Amino acid sequence: MELGPPLTPNHARLREIGLALPDAFETTQLYDHLVFKVGQKTFLWLDDSGEAVTLKADPGLREILLQDPRFEVAAYIGRYGWFSFAMGPNPDWDEVEDLVIDSYRLSAQKRQLRALDGMSAERS
Repeated sequence: MELGPPLTPNHARLREIGLALPDAFETTQLYDHLVFKVGQKTFLWLDDSGEAVTLKADPGLREILLQDPRFEVAAYIGRYGWFSFAMGPNPDWDEVEDLVIDSYRLSAQKRQLRALDGMSAERS
């Protein structure tokens, strides 16, 4: 389900990535921020500018990402594994997609992960 027109070109591309994942949907949460969820779990927060996102990562990956100045521990929810990523106006979309999928994997159920793995196998 889409919530209306994208706010920026980056929002449009993030929407395309997020909604391509099994059972993912878009909604608003906490002060009307656009988020993407699978089931009841959020896996992607968008900022209003379209130039930053908040995602979840396993502890090892997050520690590696935080060495790059584009990444920082997310305000308020960082203690739960969330980080913010300052993508800028022209991000590397392969990198963004990989990070979104990693975050999705931490929120999805086993059946959704099987569906995602099936989609990946079809692309190969």
